[in-house]
Amino acid sequence: MSGTPNNGLADTVADYRLECRARRLAPKTIRWYEQKLEVICARLAAQGVTSASDLKLSHIHRLLADLDDGTRSSYTVRGYTQVAKGWLHFLEDEDLVDLRVRARLKLPKVAKRLIKTLDADSQAALFDATRHQSMGWLRVRDRAILSVLLETGVRASELTGLRRCDVDLDDDPHIRVIGKGDKERLVPISPEALKQIGLYRT
Repeated sequence: MSGTPNNGLADTVADYRLECRARRLAPKTIRWYEQKLEVICARLAAQGVTSASDLKLSHIHRLLADLDDGTRSSYTVRGYTQVAKGWLHFLEDEDLVDLRVRARLKLPKVAKRLIKTLDADSQAALFDATRHQSMGWLRVRDRAILSVLLETGVRASELTGLRRCDVDLDDDPHIRVIGKGDKERLVPISPEALKQIGLYRT
């Protein structure tokens, strides 16, 4: 990004938003950054910090401690920290903050949580519900969708983005998934999912 941004916190956030747009980040991602930075800047202003050059690590630690008041999950507080680090990286590039601020800001640990899974009866009920589709091909499609989701654990957005060329049913059955950040991974599929996909493709 050319030019030097203004030193005021709000001005640096506006310039950071422009950089994010230039990097072609998703609009929802940019909006998420903006929402978090709006809170961060308000908390910093309450500490008397009005310009980036006044920003110290102790200010960031204090605002994160204030946010971690029991009303937010550890994942939310970690999210604020991640956004703060991204913004600080931008400020570093613009020579507005000391390089040590971001380097010494550590991501907080998050509470471990178990992902709830569907029991066998719930899964069977989902497959049974496909009987209510009026057309046969829709029933086959829905069963293929359920099989892939339940067997692989891919995100719904990843599933809906699959193309025919992303499904390999040969010797080593798998699907090619494009996830966050356009990262590609190969996900094995089970014999049951393979069967349902095969029925749908015929």
